[in-house]
Amino acid sequence: MARSPSVVMIGGPPDGGGGARWGMIPARPARSARSARPARKPLERLPMIPPAHDPRPPRCSRVEMTEIVLPSHANNLGTAFGGQIMSWMDVAAAVAAARHARRVAVTASVDAIQFLAPVHRGDAVVLRSEVTYVGRTSMEVSVTVDAETLLTGQVRRTVEAFFTFVAVDEAGRPVPVPPLAPETDEERARFQAGAARAAERRGRRPA
Repeated sequence: MARSPSVVMIGGPPDGGGGARWGMIPARPARSARSARPARKPLERLPMIPPAHDPRPPRCSRVEMTEIVLPSHANNLGTAFGGQIMSWMDVAAAVAAARHARRVAVTASVDAIQFLAPVHRGDAVVLRSEVTYVGRTSMEVSVTVDAETLLTGQVRRTVEAFFTFVAVDEAGRPVPVPPLAPETDEERARFQAGAARAAERRGRRPA
């Protein structure tokens, strides 16, 4: 059976006692459960991750991270400490290596780092990393660093380097990593160049 709207009395009783004014206003109807909250949008599907030992394309390992140069990151001249930039590069490279291997990855070596342009206090630092070559247990990771002057939008390349990481198990022993599956001509060329660099690194190892 339908219910009549509820009412609320204000003021005094209808017999005029106390001289107070009175009236009746409708009570606010309770919201239904459906109208209480808007419907949630469905979550976007994440890209499928290949099984542990299947070849993986470089895009599965890509990382982009942004930092800002704070006063504690800069020297007396107002430029970022080189060690701070290298620390951020190591983090970006480690994430890319772990994404490819789905294992803990430790830094094995870093190729020569040359700073192409200064990074100033207040700049945004954009780091991009990606696995470019894979051996049996090791991975080469390319890292680029761009600095952006936030007040003008000027962007400049500041550092490029290659890091080598090794995947390890819970005991710290090297373990095999999935093969790399380049998808474009550029990625295949980078893979071949990475193989040459890996061979050169092995030749520099002490006997």
